[in-house]
Amino acid sequence: MKKLILLLLFLLSSSVLAEQNGLDFYDDQQGNPKAAATILPEIAEDSGPDFVVTGITLIPASPKNGATFKAKVTVKNKGMTSGDAGLLKVWADKPTSRNCQADGGKSASVGMLNPGARKTLTVTGLFAGADGGQKTLRAFVDSDCASPEADDNNNQSLKAYGRSEDSDAELLALELSGALLPPRALYLQLRNDLTAIRQAYPVVKDIHHFPSWRPGEVVAKITAKQFAQINASELGPVTAAPLTDELYVVRFALRYNPIPLITLLRSRFGLVNIEVSGIVSGGAAGSIGFDPSSRIYTFSQPKGCCVYLQYWDFTVSSTGQVTLLREY
Repeated sequence: MKKLILLLLFLLSSSVLAEQNGLDFYDDQQGNPKAAATILPEIAEDSGPDFVVTGITLIPASPKNGATFKAKVTVKNKGMTSGDAGLLKVWADKPTSRNCQADGGKSASVGMLNPGARKTLTVTGLFAGADGGQKTLRAFVDSDCASPEADDNNNQSLKAYGRSEDSDAELLALELSGALLPPRALYLQLRNDLTAIRQAYPVVKDIHHFPSWRPGEVVAKITAKQFAQINASELGPVTAAPLTDELYVVRFALRYNPIPLITLLRSRFGLVNIEVSGIVSGGAAGSIGFDPSSRIYTFSQPKGCCVYLQYWDFTVSSTGQVTLLREY
């Protein structure tokens, strides 16, 4: 039995989607919002159940550091037949995708779902962590992968909460690690070190880091089917704004590193014509660098009429003691 193709068009701006997910999309370093339009998705035919997470609500909406919280998770069977959605598993902070039968997290039994049916479950006892910063809740329906599904790649979804206290540390952690999301330990080290440097030497407090790409954003030629698949995966939600007749600026709710993101989108969803969405800062605000081998932080900013740069090299000890190595 062939499934009817469902057509659904949402005209959402990225700011509306960002508000729903507790995040912001930025057009530039001044925080000007950039509008986005979604691509018309098409849903492929299938012949079995297909379990997805359609919504995540946190209680409270902004969990406090070091406190426990709840998550209301809505799951749906968008397939053609009934099936057992198995175990819903939720991790309070797990940015990377989980494998079947992964350990940890809190769980709740979903049970049977008819085609088109939804069920909302409340998972309690989630711990927000005591060290601050942005965290990523992950929900995984049929987490034991016990039920055959039409699509096994769309069972996970994310919900970001909290804020990165230092976007410079976040961007540096993405660049240094090459990871899709900044490793938490590296981010915290960079955040603490940059805070110590700025407190000890206020002359560099207004210098920030500007990568050559926008986090969570790529430029791609993308079909409606590819868009729907990405949006239904754990990488979503995603929006897209037309750039040319064929190219779209594709924006993700999370601030992914676009380099590994591009590799993932090519291998998993078949996107071929895809590249980073670049930023031209012009060096007007300087930059920050970090050499892990020497543990030297280098701050730079234009000097005079922007022809020359002024530099500061710092080290930070394990106890937070800042040393200015040289200024040149």
